[in-house]
Amino acid sequence: MVSLPKSMYYYIKKKDDSETMDKLRELAGKYPTEGQDLYYSRIRREGLKWNYKRVRRVYLLLGMNRRRKVRKRVPARVQEPLVIPEAPLKTWSMDVAKGGERFSFSEYTILGIVYRVNTG
Repeated sequence: MVSLPKSMYYYIKKKDDSETMDKLRELAGKYPTEGQDLYYSRIRREGLKWNYKRVRRVYLLLGMNRRRKVRKRVPARVQEPLVIPEAPLKTWSMDVAKGGERFSFSEYTILGIVYRVNTG
């Protein structure tokens, strides 16, 4: 048996987070796509000296934490053999080249379309 003082058993927390809850709800209404870190920085910029841990606790208490969107992976490209043309003018190639002087503002773009002859 653990001996704890009676005062510890009857202790009631006196935290009043209603102001923090109202502020987070207001920010969530204005900026629904932002997360807790951005809300916290906005709160600090407004001059409120709330602790990060306090804002985090209330944020989680309100159930505002969301799952982060994970970038979907692109499936690997299926490699197919190159097409061998049966007759002339069946295969064309296209290339885009960009150039210009390195430290100048003049740039140019060239679109080259070339007829390919397959000799093999």
